[in-house]
Amino acid sequence: MTIVSRLAVLALGLCFVAGTAKAQQSQLPELSSEAKNVQTTFAPVNQSLTDLIKGGATVLSGSEGGSGPSVILHAGAQYFFCLIHPVNTPANILTATSECYRLN
Repeated sequence: MTIVSRLAVLALGLCFVAGTAKAQQSQLPELSSEAKNVQTTFAPVNQSLTDLIKGGATVLSGSEGGSGPSVILHAGAQYFFCLIHPVNTPANILTATSECYRLN
Protein backbone atom coordinates (compact mmCIF):
# COMPACT_ATOMS: atom_id res chain seq x y z
CA MET A 1 0.00 0.00 0.00
CA THR A 2 1.47 3.38 -0.93
CA ILE A 3 1.76 6.25 1.51
CA VAL A 4 -0.85 8.19 -0.48
CA SER A 5 -3.30 5.28 -0.16
CA ARG A 6 -2.65 5.06 3.57
CA LEU A 7 -3.17 8.79 4.05
CA ALA A 8 -6.41 8.65 2.07
CA VAL A 9 -7.71 5.79 4.21
CA LEU A 10 -6.60 7.57 7.39
CA ALA A 11 -8.37 10.75 6.29
CA LEU A 12 -11.54 8.73 5.69
CA GLY A 13 -11.25 7.30 9.20
CA LEU A 14 -10.93 10.80 10.64
CA CYS A 15 -14.12 11.79 8.83
CA PHE A 16 -15.94 8.90 10.56
CA VAL A 17 -14.69 10.05 13.97
CA ALA A 18 -15.58 13.68 13.30
CA GLY A 19 -19.05 12.68 12.13
CA THR A 20 -19.61 10.56 15.24
CA ALA A 21 -18.53 13.38 17.55
CA LYS A 22 -20.76 15.92 15.81
CA ALA A 23 -23.76 13.58 15.88
CA GLN A 24 -23.42 13.36 19.67
CA GLN A 25 -23.70 17.13 20.13
CA SER A 26 -27.14 18.45 21.01
CA GLN A 27 -26.69 21.59 18.90
CA LEU A 28 -24.63 21.74 15.76
CA PRO A 29 -22.55 24.87 15.12
CA GLU A 30 -23.25 27.01 12.09
CA LEU A 31 -21.56 25.68 8.97
CA SER A 32 -18.77 27.72 7.44
CA SER A 33 -18.56 28.28 3.72
CA GLU A 34 -14.80 27.79 3.90
CA ALA A 35 -13.18 24.45 4.68
CA LYS A 36 -10.41 24.62 7.23
CA ASN A 37 -7.08 22.99 6.49
CA VAL A 38 -5.81 21.92 9.91
CA GLN A 39 -2.92 19.54 10.47
CA THR A 40 -4.00 16.22 11.97
CA THR A 41 -1.58 13.84 13.66
CA PHE A 42 -2.01 10.08 13.48
CA ALA A 43 0.02 8.60 16.32
CA PRO A 44 1.04 4.98 15.69
CA VAL A 45 -0.14 2.57 18.38
CA ASN A 46 2.02 -0.41 19.30
CA GLN A 47 -1.04 -2.63 19.90
CA SER A 48 -2.95 -4.88 17.57
CA LEU A 49 -6.64 -4.45 16.82
CA THR A 50 -7.22 -7.61 18.87
CA ASP A 51 -5.38 -6.17 21.87
CA LEU A 52 -7.32 -2.88 21.69
CA ILE A 53 -10.66 -4.74 21.66
CA LYS A 54 -9.58 -7.11 24.46
CA GLY A 55 -8.56 -4.01 26.42
CA GLY A 56 -12.10 -2.63 26.26
CA ALA A 57 -12.16 -0.62 23.03
CA THR A 58 -15.51 -0.52 21.26
CA VAL A 59 -15.85 -0.70 17.47
CA LEU A 60 -17.79 2.36 16.26
CA SER A 61 -17.70 1.67 12.53
CA GLY A 62 -16.06 -0.42 9.87
CA SER A 63 -15.65 -0.26 6.14
CA GLU A 64 -14.15 -2.19 3.27
CA GLY A 65 -11.73 -0.18 1.15
CA GLY A 66 -9.54 -0.97 -1.81
CA SER A 67 -6.65 -1.69 0.53
CA GLY A 68 -8.68 -3.88 2.90
CA PRO A 69 -11.02 -3.45 5.85
CA SER A 70 -10.67 -0.64 8.37
CA VAL A 71 -12.35 0.14 11.70
CA ILE A 72 -12.81 3.09 14.04
CA LEU A 73 -12.53 2.28 17.77
CA HIS A 74 -13.34 4.18 20.94
CA ALA A 75 -11.73 3.51 24.33
CA GLY A 76 -12.32 5.97 27.16
CA ALA A 77 -11.53 9.41 25.76
CA GLN A 78 -9.45 8.07 22.88
CA TYR A 79 -10.31 7.20 19.29
CA PHE A 80 -8.35 4.79 17.12
CA PHE A 81 -8.25 4.00 13.43
CA CYS A 82 -7.05 0.53 12.37
CA LEU A 83 -6.27 -0.91 8.96
CA ILE A 84 -6.56 -4.68 8.64
CA HIS A 85 -4.13 -6.45 6.31
CA PRO A 86 -5.30 -10.00 5.48
CA VAL A 87 -2.65 -12.64 4.87
CA ASN A 88 -3.81 -14.08 1.56
CA THR A 89 -2.45 -17.59 1.62
CA PRO A 90 -4.50 -20.81 1.83
CA ALA A 91 -2.73 -21.85 5.04
CA ASN A 92 -3.38 -18.49 6.74
CA ILE A 93 -6.91 -17.65 5.58
CA LEU A 94 -7.98 -16.60 9.10
CA THR A 95 -4.83 -14.63 9.86
CA ALA A 96 -4.38 -10.88 9.46
CA THR A 97 -2.18 -8.10 10.73
CA SER A 98 -3.42 -4.70 11.85
CA GLU A 99 -1.98 -1.21 11.72
CA CYS A 100 -3.53 1.12 14.31
CA TYR A 101 -3.29 4.85 14.96
CA ARG A 102 -4.52 7.05 17.81
CA LEU A 103 -6.49 10.02 16.49
CA ASN A 104 -6.46 12.14 19.65
